[in-house]
Amino acid sequence: MTRRSAKQRWKQWTEAEARAALAAWEDSGESMVAHARKLGVSSHRLSYWRARLAPSRELAFVPVVGPARADACIVIERAGVVLRVRESLDPDLLTGILSALARVEAPC
Repeated sequence: MTRRSAKQRWKQWTEAEARAALAAWEDSGESMVAHARKLGVSSHRLSYWRARLAPSRELAFVPVVGPARADACIVIERAGVVLRVRESLDPDLLTGILSALARVEAPC
């Protein structure tokens, strides 16, 4: 088994390098696998950076009008976590909680 030379060793991309590689891929019209092969990197590296640099999805609430109830609550389930909150909870606080839950990976 041969050892790679110093030039051939794996190098961590900076965010700028990743953005440039992703822009070049999008402009090329090639598949991710073909473009990664041309760059000499794995397609996993491109998909990792595409996911990492993807804009985060903003949460928005739509008001629901209905009869008010003192015991009314909202139930949210994500990645095995069940959250029950009163309907009167501050929307900004709920947005923060939901943003945190969105980052939790679902169990396999």
